[in-house]
Amino acid sequence: MGVLLDESVFRHEVSTITGLDDGDPVTSLTEQIDSAVTHTCSGATYIEDSEQGNAGIRFAGGSSSLAVFTAADLTSLYTATSSNTLTCITVCKNTGTGTSGTIFGAFTGNKGFRLVNSDARIGDAVLSQKIATVPIPNDELAVIITTYSDTYSLIGSLRRVWVNGSLAGSDTSAYQPLVSNVTDTAIGNISSGFSSFVGDYYASYVIDRAFTPQECMEVTKEIYDDLAIDYPWASAPYILAWLGDSLMAGVGAGTGDQNLTVAQQAVIPTQLNIDYGYWHNLGIGSIDYEQMLAIISTEAEWITSFYSKPVLFCTFEFHNQLGDATRSTRTRTYVSQLKDDENVYVILGTATDSSQYDAGEEATRQTYCSDMISDSGGADVVVSLHLNSDIGIDGSAEAGIGTFFSDSVHLTNSGYFVLADEEFVPAIQAFTVPSFISGSGGKLISIGMGIGIF
Repeated sequence: MGVLLDESVFRHEVSTITGLDDGDPVTSLTEQIDSAVTHTCSGATYIEDSEQGNAGIRFAGGSSSLAVFTAADLTSLYTATSSNTLTCITVCKNTGTGTSGTIFGAFTGNKGFRLVNSDARIGDAVLSQKIATVPIPNDELAVIITTYSDTYSLIGSLRRVWVNGSLAGSDTSAYQPLVSNVTDTAIGNISSGFSSFVGDYYASYVIDRAFTPQECMEVTKEIYDDLAIDYPWASAPYILAWLGDSLMAGVGAGTGDQNLTVAQQAVIPTQLNIDYGYWHNLGIGSIDYEQMLAIISTEAEWITSFYSKPVLFCTFEFHNQLGDATRSTRTRTYVSQLKDDENVYVILGTATDSSQYDAGEEATRQTYCSDMISDSGGADVVVSLHLNSDIGIDGSAEAGIGTFFSDSVHLTNSGYFVLADEEFVPAIQAFTVPSFISGSGGKLISIGMGIGIF
């Protein structure tokens, strides 16, 4: 494994197993950081060629269980993690219809290490400590990374989940791993009411800091290199990335938790034939363009250097900069800096409605939208969100509460469908850049706007 994985404070790799033949039962697995700790495994089978020549442990559900930590072990690991920053990585292949992950805490004490439960959420469902609800690929390798930080630059708390080379969702709730009721944690079956993992398991890692977006991609690359499997993004003609605030992150979709929007789950794959590895959702709740500019190198510009492919950025943010008179200038400055790279293309959205705005604030919104249409700072496409009858025109937020709006600002599943299906998808489909669209089979998408292409 590579340099980043060498930072692990906990490490399991099935590739270290020796002396077993295909179909043999797996009775134990040694944790590689502390070789004195051997974890009992029951009801699981060694598969010599589980995925393109790589060995795996197969769990069939039910009694299948690989104990990773006892409560005492887990308390020791919490001691080894020096702050409320953490990266958890699991490599698996889900073949069941319930659980889509591998590391689980038996109850509330282990929310830092419960990577995926039966709802495909990251975090502790019992305490509603959830990151994005994301679909995990079925019957194919999944590299799942979660990062937790209470000290994220400018924002504070930030938790994120990555799947197969895509930043799939985020949450700005605080991460609090140090709790009193630490309990046993297992790979495979758990006893807290969630479905048993059904599928093949390959590796798990815990690192005592939150990896940056580029480091998450670097470590994903390390894992695929070690497995000698092609990168999920290898055939992508370009990379798509969303940049913005909670409306870009998808707050309000689902049943109360911040999740990867249904628009991304359904509209993107079916309409635009895009898969994990081709895109990133870099939306962060409560952020504005001034803050986005301050962290542009770690949150956006790294993408062009990492991939050496053209990049299409889709971005909009208005609500959090409503009170700043320089909002139009800040937006233009951000777009202009993105466009410094000749391989970068930008689709900029205007602003959705909000029932919070009084007459003066609504006038400010309309002026901002007109400003962006007149001078966007160099965006390749401007999409007029404010003209959409369901989510953009004045009064649509009041009329659409419970239908298109989940609250005075954020959208429901239906609202995000409007953003994608009626606004961003047509803009992207109409947008052509000969250097990477023509003849490429065009796989693009974003979320968020009314349409006005200039």
